[in-house]
Amino acid sequence: MPFVLGMKAADLIESSGLHDTVLRPTWFTSSNEVEYEITMHGNKDSVIFMKSLETFIKEITGNPEPYVRQSQGINKPNS
Repeated sequence: MPFVLGMKAADLIESSGLHDTVLRPTWFTSSNEVEYEITMHGNKDSVIFMKSLETFIKEITGNPEPYVRQSQGINKPNS
């Protein structure tokens, strides 16, 4: 189940050994566009469309294994 955490809480989850994924979006816009890229551990600080975030969360839910025990950033490409 996705939920929003502060950075310290996300760091605790990452070090806990849980079978989970931390998703680190930056700020959201309400555009209906679906265009995103994934970075490791939120290495970029950029805008993300809410529709893109929704699409990626559905992808993780349908196929979680590639993202287990990872910390993913998500942002609009080339932004």
